[in-house]
Amino acid sequence: MDHRWPRRRISRESRIRIVRIRCGAQPFGRWRCWYSANRRQKRPPFARIEVECATLQSICREHGVVPDLLKIDIEGMEWDLVRASLDWLAQRRPRMHLEVHPAFIRRQHRDPHVLLKNLQQIGYRSHDGAPWASAFKRANGDANFHLDLVAKV
Repeated sequence: MDHRWPRRRISRESRIRIVRIRCGAQPFGRWRCWYSANRRQKRPPFARIEVECATLQSICREHGVVPDLLKIDIEGMEWDLVRASLDWLAQRRPRMHLEVHPAFIRRQHRDPHVLLKNLQQIGYRSHDGAPWASAFKRANGDANFHLDLVAKV
């Protein structure tokens, strides 16, 4: 069994696939990072791990899927992912649960408002109808926040 797939199934009939891959702007091959084995601790012990890297488009193409829903929680790399995937997202229009990490994005000398503007420009809106202004306001702070997005038809 491929190491990227979960060891147990959600159900026999499930069409859900969980792919543990670093997704970003470029297919980097393998990426080295630090990982905390105990998520409750904000300090060491950390382990150095290698993660396979690929673009969102290449992951979908490789697995033969066009997702209905994307759950994106990639610790500040969402800026790169969205920038690299704008055309694909505009064409495929999957629903999206996106965790935004404004502080991490700014540490990379990028603007979280650009991330939100890009999604707005390709037709995404809040699932609950909340105005984009509230997301832009939250992007001014350092706290992580979630967006549930759908594409306009």
